[in-house]
Amino acid sequence: MGTWQSNIDITIAELRKAQPLTYEEEQFWRQKLTPKKVTFTADRITIEKDGEVDKQTYRIVSKDDDNVVLEFWFSARNQVNKVRVHFLDDDTFRLDIEEFTSECYRRVP
Repeated sequence: MGTWQSNIDITIAELRKAQPLTYEEEQFWRQKLTPKKVTFTADRITIEKDGEVDKQTYRIVSKDDDNVVLEFWFSARNQVNKVRVHFLDDDTFRLDIEEFTSECYRRVP
């Protein structure tokens, strides 16, 4: 629950854990991943990006100590998607979107 802000530096660090990035690849990701704010309530996800707000209800598909898998209508792809929220620590998570990308978020105090 709460509000979270995307963080490109943490995202790049996570991408580097999977494989080395060239300068060009890093710049590509820095341009592609624009700032977003995500707010979770008990049954709704709100995504704010470029002045647009998208609110959707979600369903918890599964969860364990470090992960929650959610399913909701993903407007950017015009379809229902499953996303994995993987908690890196109490204030940071990585959002893994099926066949799309991953992006990290920090809790907004």
